[in-house]
Amino acid sequence: MADICKELRKQLHELDVLRKTCGSLLLREGIESDTAKKAVREFDTLAEELRSEVAFYKQPYSKRLDGIERKINNDENLTKWECRVLYNVDWYPGIINFENEGENRQEDMEKKRSDEEKKQDLALVFDTTPNHISLTEEEALSGNIRYHYGVLTFRWESIDTELTMPEEVGRGLDLRSITSIKTNLTMPKKVGGDLDLCNLKSIDADLTMPEEVGGNLDFLYLTSIDTDLTMPRKIGGYLNLGNLKSINTKLTMPKKVGGDLYLNGLTSIKTNLTMPEEVGGNLHLGALTSINTKLTMPKKVRANLDLGGLISIDTDLTMPEVVTGDLSLKKLASAKELILPEEIRRSLYLNGLTTTQGVVKWPSKVGLVVYINEALPQEEREELEKRYPGKIRRVTI
Repeated sequence: MADICKELRKQLHELDVLRKTCGSLLLREGIESDTAKKAVREFDTLAEELRSEVAFYKQPYSKRLDGIERKINNDENLTKWECRVLYNVDWYPGIINFENEGENRQEDMEKKRSDEEKKQDLALVFDTTPNHISLTEEEALSGNIRYHYGVLTFRWESIDTELTMPEEVGRGLDLRSITSIKTNLTMPKKVGGDLDLCNLKSIDADLTMPEEVGGNLDFLYLTSIDTDLTMPRKIGGYLNLGNLKSINTKLTMPKKVGGDLYLNGLTSIKTNLTMPEEVGGNLHLGALTSINTKLTMPKKVRANLDLGGLISIDTDLTMPEVVTGDLSLKKLASAKELILPEEIRRSLYLNGLTTTQGVVKWPSKVGLVVYINEALPQEEREELEKRYPGKIRRVTI
């Protein structure tokens, strides 16, 4: 709820600035003072509504539920923000928006609302009309749907006819039964939960992905990408491309992946690739043996970076600035102008490196251990021991 309160306070500030500007302009242009006062009063009314919303979200969850329950029992109208809480519109996987003891209460209250009332409530939230809210698969595909409530599931094996998806899906979008996409498909702009495409094996048409996925995005069995593909700008959970063997076309990665990024089946990269700016979990690239094109890593990897299968680096490789876990380059035998991360908070594995001459920049900090090859020349080994006192471990390959 902290993010919501922050956003509401921002809106309050912007409204206050606009109010003062508008009031001054009206008076300066000589418009009747009654007109100016009316305009300012309207700004004040909006500001008061925003203050009430901030106060509502600052309450404990149980207090919010008490107020919603009272209104439902008394057949009173709910506010937009009460509806957001009742239907968990701001729900994201892995983020608990309610106390455990309140979850059943929230579900019980929701069940008291008829389908018509649910649509009216959600129409209020999204500033639309009830006919633009869907509760079933049939309604979701009827066209011009602003919001689908709940998980949207399709049980087809392929998509070969045009579909009009809702603009937003509240929870998950379950497309796990689909193995191929043979016609252009535009996904919802936002999926609040998981987007499951785990059995998709081929993409033979233009696929427009959501702008945001709140949960995980799963492409488990996708082995190749042969058409330009832009991933969602933000993924709250993991991105699974674990069976992708090669990238032969333009792949635009998200700006941020909240969980792990699985590319552990990728053996080669034949086109320039820029990774997300931040990966919140592990970055799996363990099967990659060589890099033949420009590869830009995330600025920050919040767990481990696995490049354990990489044998040589002969092109531009921009490493992260910070790796919170381990950096594995276990099989790297030679490097050319290699710039390592500024900080590695756990261990650095350089087991296969027989000379450090190709490393032009070393980390300023390694938290635990630097593993080096027993065959490393004595002079180079001693230099590393000075750089990382007490942290060097020699291994035999």
